[in-house]
Amino acid sequence: MKLSSINATGLEGFANEELQISNFNKITPIIGPNGAGKSTTIEVVNLAMDFLNKNKFEAHIPEETNEWIIPNNVKIKFEKSSEELIKINHLANFIGKESSFLEIELIFLKDQKLARINSIKTQHNTLTLADVSNPWQVNPKTQQLDQKKNQLNTQLTNLNRTLAKHEQQVKANPTNAGIKTNRDNAAKAVKDMETKIQELTRSRTASVTELIKFQLSGKDQNVSKEELNNFLETVQLPPVRIIAAKEAPSDNTKNLLEFAVKKLKGPEGERDLYHEKIERLAKLLQMKVDMYEDPESGKYVLDVNGVDFYKTSAGTQTCIFYYSLVHDLPQDSIIVWDEPENGLHATRRHKLLDLMLADQRQYLLSTHATELAPPLHDKISVYKATSRTGRKPGESLDIQLEQVSDRKKAFDVLETLGIVPAATLFTANVIIWVEGPSDLFFWRHWLKKVGEPYNLIEGFDYTFMFYGGSNIGNLDIEEELEEIVNADVLSLCRFPIFIVDSDLSESPVDEDCSTFLKPNALAIKEKMNKLGENGEFICSSGREVENYLPNKAIQYAVESLSGYSEEDLNSLQLDTYELGDYEHYYESIESFVIGKGVTTTNRNGVTVAKMKSKWGSNKKAQFMKAALKCPDFVIGDLKGNAESAINTIMEFIKNKRP
Repeated sequence: MKLSSINATGLEGFANEELQISNFNKITPIIGPNGAGKSTTIEVVNLAMDFLNKNKFEAHIPEETNEWIIPNNVKIKFEKSSEELIKINHLANFIGKESSFLEIELIFLKDQKLARINSIKTQHNTLTLADVSNPWQVNPKTQQLDQKKNQLNTQLTNLNRTLAKHEQQVKANPTNAGIKTNRDNAAKAVKDMETKIQELTRSRTASVTELIKFQLSGKDQNVSKEELNNFLETVQLPPVRIIAAKEAPSDNTKNLLEFAVKKLKGPEGERDLYHEKIERLAKLLQMKVDMYEDPESGKYVLDVNGVDFYKTSAGTQTCIFYYSLVHDLPQDSIIVWDEPENGLHATRRHKLLDLMLADQRQYLLSTHATELAPPLHDKISVYKATSRTGRKPGESLDIQLEQVSDRKKAFDVLETLGIVPAATLFTANVIIWVEGPSDLFFWRHWLKKVGEPYNLIEGFDYTFMFYGGSNIGNLDIEEELEEIVNADVLSLCRFPIFIVDSDLSESPVDEDCSTFLKPNALAIKEKMNKLGENGEFICSSGREVENYLPNKAIQYAVESLSGYSEEDLNSLQLDTYELGDYEHYYESIESFVIGKGVTTTNRNGVTVAKMKSKWGSNKKAQFMKAALKCPDFVIGDLKGNAESAINTIMEFIKNKRP
């Protein structure tokens, strides 16, 4: 069966406290800018699906679960994945032996940290809890045994009184044999009754079956907990595999290696499976792949272009991770993947999408990559996530999901990511290629200010495109780079500008960026040099774009985003903070805040910077937008070669105007 819809209610951060994905497809990407609620949506779905995979009527909500993502109710609907109907063994007397769909409603009792199944619905009937707060029904046989036990306990009490009376008589007449006999008979009667009660207790324990009181067509129906759990186990709900953002390769790769190498050693038919695995992975990576057993160490080895895969790029490892993962997972699995594009060059994203579409599993993705979310594909349902912060302090987010079902909505999605499709593809005279959203906000802000006197218009005189951050490092110099620079870039416009970060962690020995750029970034620089006056290449003088910001802008961003109390701000003395040219801003601020003692303890007991989540590495875009709003922030305040770079870009755009 396949997942078809999820509806969750009682979620504070969502519009109308409701999350609804009504059309799960082969692939269901959730796309939108940072802070739009993509990961929150993923977490809510994970919570519900994780409960179902436990195959239990009820289970405790994990203590570490953020209350923000705990709903009141969740309805999860599955549909048949082929012509064959969903088979139902247990509970068939209530809801039918087979059905075209199965809908399970969960209820979350937040005060008890408990989740239960509230209803089970098929095309035939709906089985619903009679009393959510107290669903248990006592077994009639157990009731009878309890009544019998109460009677025996009453008799035991009377026998103990008789025994006590005879004990007193023996004390008064210790030599009277008749009195002693009566005492001994009373003691034996007490012992016999205690034995009966023990036997009855054992019978009662053996007879206990927890019954759950449901309603079916308005009538009470008692269902054993065991039968309900057996239903969940045998109906074969799809297992869920959750992949966190930037999850590293795991034992899945070892399993793939072991499988492939053993096939290589097997009969001819099995060796074909080995070669099939090699060829498919090589096609995905566009590299030479080899799997074998090291004769010296006995370990299984995976080489990519002659290099151990653990030493390959992040993008290559992501591809191998995915390829290994699906080797292990059941065919009916649901894969929930947060930001699968991390480290992947755009061409590999397309190949990854092709693999997913060819696979039998379902995918729920949280992504910024439009390559993984083609909105009008018949096997892909794209949802756009948006959110707005409350107008008053303390008001929560208002997250909304909307399915992207037509071209206009598809263009809207691109624009929320900073891409103007019509301008980018058809009318822009200059395309400025930047790393990511924070770079886009920075350069767009200053070019708009500086270009205003010249009446330069974004979308016509110039526009922006992402080359994907670290993905520039995954370009193949001989093949993919040639294609990207000579074909893709120049086919979109005549006059490209590439802006790259130096990514240096310390001051370079030589100021010429050619001496320290990564090989692929250097290759792009050389290509731009060949274009001469028709191309421009700009490298940051610091580590990355945030290193251009003056202290007052950083201070303003931290204050406006974090919500620090006045006491915390007094302790921090942010005006004493200074970001180094070759530091990651979030690492530097974190160290500064901890040094000032403004800390908290996370759920693992580790001391961390207070409010880091508001300005940390996953909030780069929000941080940059906040910094640029700093009052009295003028271009002359920028550090490094920022002002010079902005002027260079402006002169290039002005000179290329038709």
